[in-house]
Amino acid sequence: YALGVVTNGNADVRRIGLGHHFKFVLCAEDIGIAKPDARLFHEALRRGGSISPAATVHVGDHPGDDIAGAQQAGLRAIWFNPGGKHWEGDKAPDAEVGCLSELPAVLKHLR
Repeated sequence: YALGVVTNGNADVRRIGLGHHFKFVLCAEDIGIAKPDARLFHEALRRGGSISPAATVHVGDHPGDDIAGAQQAGLRAIWFNPGGKHWEGDKAPDAEVGCLSELPAVLKHLR
């Protein structure tokens, strides 16, 4: 998998020493577009190596910015829900995880 970070500015993986795990880090403020705008997700696809939206999964915790935004851009979306909240968005996520260790099995299922 090629891993990337798409953030509206509330997370900086480079500052906390995790940046080397990701192919790219895309901060909304750097390009003037924020989630849920599909253009931010499309820029992430370009930075990831022009991967097709259908072959891409976005993992996020915000129903609107992450899940709806990714789905509107043509990506599949996994809701990271460690608190076990009830889904209140319009369209359900493609999958849900409560812990990141669940991702490999969910990704295998989505394949």
